[in-house]
Order: sequence, then structure tokens, then C-alpha cells
Amino acid sequence: MPWGYGAWGPIDGWRRPKPEYWDMKKTYSPVRVRTTALQPARTLTLDVANRYSFTNLNELRVNWQYGDERGVASIECAPGDSTQFTLSIAHPEKANGLHLVFTDPRGFIVDEYLIPVGEQSQNVIPALPRMATRLKEKNDRYVITGKGFDCQVSRATGQILSLSKHGKELLKGGPWLMALPLTGGGCYPNHNANTPPFNAICSAWKADKVEAQETPDGVQIHVSGAYKEFKGSYTLLICANGELTVEYAFDALEEVNPRQWGLVFEAPASFGTTYWRRKGLWSVYPEDHISRPAGEAKLFYVGLPQTIDPRVSPYWSWSYDFNELGSNDFRSTRRNIWYAGLKDEAGSCIVARSNGKQHWRSWLEGNVIRFLVADFATPGDELFLSSYYAPYRKPLKAGDRISGCIQLQAQAEEE
Repeated sequence: MPWGYGAWGPIDGWRRPKPEYWDMKKTYSPVRVRTTALQPARTLTLDVANRYSFTNLNELRVNWQYGDERGVASIECAPGDSTQFTLSIAHPEKANGLHLVFTDPRGFIVDEYLIPVGEQSQNVIPALPRMATRLKEKNDRYVITGKGFDCQVSRATGQILSLSKHGKELLKGGPWLMALPLTGGGCYPNHNANTPPFNAICSAWKADKVEAQETPDGVQIHVSGAYKEFKGSYTLLICANGELTVEYAFDALEEVNPRQWGLVFEAPASFGTTYWRRKGLWSVYPEDHISRPAGEAKLFYVGLPQTIDPRVSPYWSWSYDFNELGSNDFRSTRRNIWYAGLKDEAGSCIVARSNGKQHWRSWLEGNVIRFLVADFATPGDELFLSSYYAPYRKPLKAGDRISGCIQLQAQAEEE
């Protein structure tokens, strides 16, 4: 029956694994590969720890793959010991990742690792060549144009009204500051997915100054003003190649203990797929895990009922469950992104380029998709783990500053 501790534990009431299930498996794994990165070489040396109580690692089958090369390793390591083992690679230049699979003699996979080797070029979205960008002033807005590019920014608020490439609208609004506070409440085994949304941006924005000028790198717009909760400024640098850079700094006007802070933007509702590449806590995840290091997720997955009935056993993954904001998969926070973005069915996209230290979250709000690029993120106000998370909080007092730099690329094919 769908009740009891399934709402809180690593499996739900229908015994579907929740994200924490994989985290528990990895945390308690009896095999720990301690090597986190390698450089290309014909001999790869790895450190491994045997956390079994009675099993020697030579009892496990260890399959490895490096590009098209495959093999089986034998590791002699007594219970509780650590050792090194080596693999011979014929063509180290042909790949940049080593996949290891440890299999129990009874046939099940004990653990897996994907060790990066050398430069991880797949994590990088290169900057685009600069393009001529022009500024035109109208009574109520700035119009920034270039070849196949149009961006309009309100002179009253300093915020984007629309950004288009080749006639395709890619942004509909932003930036807005978000400094989402921690929240707490009672612990209830509530199986209703439609809990009240908690995505409030800072309130009552009023711009004091909005100034624009052409620069060699594009059009720069400096905006200063205040919300009810923060005051400060940001600078937009907009280039007709589709790149948008926002540098921001805001000072708190009141105390807040934030869960996330960063800038929020709006995209059309047709951008119903989010995609990303990130630095994961683990190197290997199940394909449907919300924390997988690379992948894409749908706003809503096809083939599911319009409403979720807790009395009917679901036949789909937990990550496909949904509420009014989208699927669990779509609206989950992707921490430590190299890049993350949104795309539509035609392949048009808006993507945030990063350095592995920022975070991404997207959700449906009314008839638009909103996304947050955060410079700080921490778990919510969880009752049982509050002492563990305490060192990772960043409570703000009045006068404390938050800041960051966000880089977006908007791309659409020319029709």
C-alpha cells in the first residue's frame, strides 16, 4: 500500500527507487576506486580499496573499456586492504574516459566507475565569433540588432522583453534575482505531487538607472535598482552572435538564509527539453536518475496519465512523475554544471556555459518556461540532516553581498 515511510525513504510507496537509493548503493559500495582522473598513457595506474569483510577482489570480474579497447582485469586485494592495478592501452589518444565494471560471481554488478582521462572536451561549449551589433534607442526600449538577431530591453526596468535569432524567439524575460529562502514544515507522508510551488523571485523590482552603449564586444546595458529584499546592479553584454553575459551584485536589505541564489530568465513554453553536462557526485548513474552527469529531460513524458492516482501502481520511473511545474526529471536542480540549457523540437536552444561551479533548474510557470542559473545552491531545510548541512549554509545579514557572472548562448537555425 502507498503509505508509511515510502514518502521519505530511498524507495517510494510502490518500491520504485528514488534518487537516494543510488546514493546509498554508492556510499556503501564494497569497491572504492580512489583514482578520480588520469592522464593519457599506454599504462594506466589506478588506486582501489577493498571494503569487503571477507571477499578478495580477485573473486570479482573487472571489465574495462577505453574507446574501442576492452579487457578484463584481475585485482589481488584482500578484504580491508588497498592496492594499485594497471591497464595497458594501445591507443591512449583515441578516447578520454575509462569505464570500469565490477561484477559479483553471482552475476550482479557491484559497482561502476567512469574515470576521465585527459582533456574533457565534451564539457566545453566554445564561445562564438563576435558579430557586429547595433544599438537603437526607442522611447520605451533599447533595440539591439545584428545579422539575424533582435533583442529588446525595457528602458524602464532594464529587463529583456524579447530575444530572437532568425525570427525565432528564444527569451521572453529576465533577469530577475532569486534568493530563495530555506523553508521548513511538518514531515507528512503526503503522496500528492501537487505541493505548493516554491519558486518566488525577489519582489517589487524598481530600476533607478538604465543606460546602454555600444562597445567592441556588443551592446552593454548597465542597470541599477532595488527589490524589496536586495539592492544593487547588473550589467548586460549582448552580442548579435547570440551570446548574453550578465554580471550582477546585490546587497541584502534584510536577513535571509537562502537555499539558492542566482538569476532567473524566461523562455517560450515550446522549449520543453532541458539538457546538461555536469560534475556529478558519482561518475556513473542509472539512465533515468535525476542526478546523471549528462542527459536530457522532458517537461512532461508522453504516455503517462494526466493525473497520478496513488491507488494505481505506476509503470514508469520515479523521475517521470510530475506536477504543474513539470516532471521530476525536468525541474530538478543540476548542480555543478559545465553547461545546461533548454531546446525545442526544432533544435533551437538557450544554454548556460559554466565552469562546474554553477547550478541549473528549470520549471513550467503558466505559459512560459523559467530557468534559474544559480551561483549558490544547498539542500532545503531538511529536519533530520540539518546538522550535517549546517556548514554548507550561507545565511545573509543586511548588507551582505551576493554576486555572480552568467553566460548564455541563444541559437536557432536560419530558415
